[in-house]
Amino acid sequence: MKKLIYTSLIALFSFATFAQDAANKKVQAGLVFGTGVNFTKVNTRNFDVKGVTPNLSVGAMVNIGFTNNIGLSTGIEFDFDNAKYTSDSVYYDFNDTKIFRANENSVENNASVYKMTERNQSAIYLTIPTMVVFRTNYIGYFRYYGKIGLRNSFLLTSKSNDIGTDPFGLPGNTVENKGMKLNKGNDMLFYRGSVGLAAGAEWNFIGSTCMALEIGYYYGFTPLFYNTKADKRIFYKATGFASREYVNNIANQSQLLIRLSFLF
Repeated sequence: MKKLIYTSLIALFSFATFAQDAANKKVQAGLVFGTGVNFTKVNTRNFDVKGVTPNLSVGAMVNIGFTNNIGLSTGIEFDFDNAKYTSDSVYYDFNDTKIFRANENSVENNASVYKMTERNQSAIYLTIPTMVVFRTNYIGYFRYYGKIGLRNSFLLTSKSNDIGTDPFGLPGNTVENKGMKLNKGNDMLFYRGSVGLAAGAEWNFIGSTCMALEIGYYYGFTPLFYNTKADKRIFYKATGFASREYVNNIANQSQLLIRLSFLF
């Protein structure tokens, strides 16, 4: 009996020491995995949003403690995002997987005309979160926290899979254009900024190693697309015989994210 009590006391002391180790660490670093949904809002009559779309992120994070209860959470993440749009009145000129702007000669580029009715646009971002974190003291092996701050995302690449028709082909004949990109540049804005709130719990399960689970909402305050002049736009509406009116896609995107991290 004495041996059992002694062993139990040793175990309790060890676990208390582990929690103390985690509580006293000024810097935590580790891996983070996230998933969630994107809410895209379109601010033009020429396009509509087709529901919410999934989000996936993976990367590394760092927590820097100013005190035991206040710190900075940052890191580097890769976000794999997409958004779906529909339209019943826009066209673009293309050749193979290249889409041409209004100021690019469609005849010289041997371009064809495409009427787009649906677009699934995917993008990969490099994201650097800068969040202030407020944490409780450990209660047993757990502590709880809240975050407020920014997710700063920088576009690495984007492409789209389109569904539509050849306006000069057979009526109702659906044509898919996959892996479409602009001939020069990109129509998506290089920077995507969002401000958000998150809350979660951190479990100190062995040594100074912790696992944290959080949920957060991030409101996108920057547009997804460049507000380009008419001669650099890609979509147009047919306003008469051989007459075009070039239009922009205008949208912003917010996110609901669930993130799992392992911190050492």
